[in-house]
Amino acid sequence: MNNPPQLRLIKSSRRNKPEAGNLRHQVQEFLQIKKRTCRPTTIRTYGSVLGQYASFVGDTHWPPTYQGILNWFDHLDAAQVTETTVYSYWVHLRTFLNFLEKLEVLLPQHNPVRIIYKLEVAPDDPDLPPVSFPPEDTNTLLNHLAELAQNDDQEAIRNLALIRLAYVTGVREAAIATLPLANLNLRRKCVIIPAEYNKNKKDQEVYFDNQVKTDLQAWLAIRPHRDDVVNVFVSLRGQVGAAISPKGIYAMLQRVCEAAGIERRKFHALRHSSALDALDAGISIEKVQKQLGHASLTTTMKYLRGRDEDRRRAYQEYSLSDSLAKRAAKRLVDLEE
Repeated sequence: MNNPPQLRLIKSSRRNKPEAGNLRHQVQEFLQIKKRTCRPTTIRTYGSVLGQYASFVGDTHWPPTYQGILNWFDHLDAAQVTETTVYSYWVHLRTFLNFLEKLEVLLPQHNPVRIIYKLEVAPDDPDLPPVSFPPEDTNTLLNHLAELAQNDDQEAIRNLALIRLAYVTGVREAAIATLPLANLNLRRKCVIIPAEYNKNKKDQEVYFDNQVKTDLQAWLAIRPHRDDVVNVFVSLRGQVGAAISPKGIYAMLQRVCEAAGIERRKFHALRHSSALDALDAGISIEKVQKQLGHASLTTTMKYLRGRDEDRRRAYQEYSLSDSLAKRAAKRLVDLEE
């Protein structure tokens, strides 16, 4: 029986032990195998991070050394790269080096990852709270677009439907940009996100409310109607009806935030806002996990850290002191019963 291509590739790697100058080759082999399980955006990120590492240490740097990695981190620190980015680079590099160990290209005792952890010099996870739009900013943003939409501003009508859909569903910009009209069901108020955009590699059905439905209906009524226009959201500039890219969506959000007079944030902040506001509204964390497509509840629980402002308001406005007597009296009644 023929071995699958991935297994043949791994066996080939084991037979052909690495020689000096093949760091780039190992990176390319790693990316080829990862393409089978990762989204294109993830592959591009791995390629960028590992390419920067290879450029710094040099293609002839073999085998990888812990000192070479630490020197790269020092270089990143000197360039004032954020702690979050450095940690992200470390995670991607760690995955690559552990991959080489699995292929027996690196012996366990020579894997720099193990050495760096033994020396306790691995970059720390900043564990920062998710960046989101405060509720008041989200409200200002949507109200600004709604006012423009009332004046038959076509871009405002599209942007309102797009941003509200992203906020309510928590869908990522890449999935929004390529969302086929066939995957939108207004009657059931849901959209199907293809498996390629979900980390759990499964098609995902996400739901929205009546306001999203209304905004979508307004947009679909003026959306270009041609056989070659297949996506829900398309460009209204240049080549009208052409697909809108994630970069185009990001640029649009920056323009709208500036026009609305609120702080500009990445489009992904809408996803964080969706999760935080859903939890704050009382939706269970299990339902939020399912809506966001998180494979692990641990990932969703990170959102429970929430916003410091929300925590401040909750403790100052609710006032445990003021309600203490009432709660104590109720508990006594419950005990007597």
